[in-house]
Amino acid sequence: MGPGRNYNGPVRGGSTALAPGYRVRLTYSAVRVLVTGATGFIGRAIVRKLLERGHEPIALVRTPSKRRFVPEGSAVFYGDVMAPESLLRPISLSDAVVHCAAIVDYGLYPAELVQRVNIYGTLNTLRMARECGIRKLVYIGSIAAYGTAGPQDGIRDEKSLETRPNRFSSPYELSKYRAAMAVIRHYPETVMVMPGMVYGPGSQIDALLRLVASGKLSFFIKGRNRVPLVHVEDVADAIIIALEKAPPGQYLCVSDVIPLWELGLVLARVAGIRPPLFIGQGIVRFLAGPGPAFAKVFGLNPILNAYSVRMALGDWGLRSDRLRELGWRPRPLEEGLSYLLEGQRV
Repeated sequence: MGPGRNYNGPVRGGSTALAPGYRVRLTYSAVRVLVTGATGFIGRAIVRKLLERGHEPIALVRTPSKRRFVPEGSAVFYGDVMAPESLLRPISLSDAVVHCAAIVDYGLYPAELVQRVNIYGTLNTLRMARECGIRKLVYIGSIAAYGTAGPQDGIRDEKSLETRPNRFSSPYELSKYRAAMAVIRHYPETVMVMPGMVYGPGSQIDALLRLVASGKLSFFIKGRNRVPLVHVEDVADAIIIALEKAPPGQYLCVSDVIPLWELGLVLARVAGIRPPLFIGQGIVRFLAGPGPAFAKVFGLNPILNAYSVRMALGDWGLRSDRLRELGWRPRPLEEGLSYLLEGQRV
């Protein structure tokens, strides 16, 4: 197809179909980017950012019911990373692939399902992309792949994924590690972006942040362990950098690494309220037992359990020098939290 021509479908084949009402603008002036997991928290931000930059996102959506979550202006194809044949048509129309689809789990899903989707879904996507001749592959992993560490380990960088012993507290962390190692081994041409704990409107920690900032939750964990935070819009910016100029390799994506207790103080300062009371980690571990009931009382997702507590209390001292060298400039934590809280007051 020549520059400027339209592809108007319909496309049918296996479980793949171009959603009615969408047109894929095929030009050489912008990059057509397939985004798997496009209806998720991070995926939606990536699609929006691609549109802002003048690229042409193609969103992979598993079911028609999720199409409403795709930002306006993106092409939509139905498919599933666990059904490789459903990826063929959307990938063949793309210049680049961003693989964002994954199960982010805190002990709520069967371990076997988490492993299967996060590892084999990744390999399926990258294999089909390679077979279609896609030269730009971006895989969105997670700092979970690095496992927790301790203060004695200092600040870790990308090399630690392969050179240091990793300690995993959940099947999710192990799945992200195995997926990352498989990408390194079999698809070395891939750019891997590894976000930290992602916050922003609609994030999994959103409800907790609002409870603390509103004063409804008057206590916070007295943890000296370091937590790696990054705003969802900054993750999307990192993906743009990965697409436009990053050479293959790993890129940690964290903007702020602070002690857990300090996060409670920052939230209070941003919200203009009194600092929370701090409780010991032992109490939090005890609460992990009746976690679902506790979550229901406070209107949280039922993710307070042994897995999530071990992850939250683990030490995540990581840095993002490689990404910053490419021009990544994430917002300061207080600015990011102010934006989040102001948006919720509207």
